[in-house]
Amino acid sequence: MILCHLIGEGPTSNYDLWEDIVASEGPISFDGVYENVYEHRHLLRGLNRKIYLFITGSYVGLDNSFDVGQPLEKFASWEQLLEMGDMGFELGWHTWTHPNLVHTTKDWDDPDWTILGFEITPPFPMDHFAYPYGRWNDSIASVVREHFKFGWSTNRGDPLNRFALPRHHVPSGLDRMLKAEKEGWVSGSAEDFLATSEPLPEAVPDLQSIELTPSSETPPHKTCTCRSGTGSCQCGGRCQEGQAE
Repeated sequence: MILCHLIGEGPTSNYDLWEDIVASEGPISFDGVYENVYEHRHLLRGLNRKIYLFITGSYVGLDNSFDVGQPLEKFASWEQLLEMGDMGFELGWHTWTHPNLVHTTKDWDDPDWTILGFEITPPFPMDHFAYPYGRWNDSIASVVREHFKFGWSTNRGDPLNRFALPRHHVPSGLDRMLKAEKEGWVSGSAEDFLATSEPLPEAVPDLQSIELTPSSETPPHKTCTCRSGTGSCQCGGRCQEGQAE
């Protein structure tokens, strides 16, 4: 699975060029999820590839001003996220506040891990979870297992662990050209290479290559309040679907 944040040219690694995303293979995931992704929703659906949207709950509809060093970008609203869900995109969870779970759990005076449970529990049933910063350990993965059918990391993941699978960043045209030259391919411009070459091997592992069967047990989910402080539901009633309790 490919890991992305924003589509287009930008000053940081959070941006991936559209042509590089198209040249990649396998499922595509977006963490956040930014309004920029919503603006590209029809192009993304036209790729006929599985798209995963990993939502950071507390920032839905807000911006990334907390993320020092990144250009200011707005996150998609619940309405936009649910619209993409209705288009066939898979909605997944990326915690409420995007903490480094490995670091913060060491400091919590919380023997029952209720704070971790809060961060990991989505507002309505979802099958897929993505660890903030890709950071996980076996203890945290065991909690994720209680709520989800799959967990996703970054290149820190383990392809044999269904609750900490790896994701990889989009290889750029230059990356692909340099790798091809290293493997003995004929050198040329990046544009020529992208126009004529097949995708490089190992670019993206995809779910079809992982011979793992999801658990037959229905993961538990809690009632949604969207953490709005008013108790009102902003999830289009989806919190009422498939609740265990």
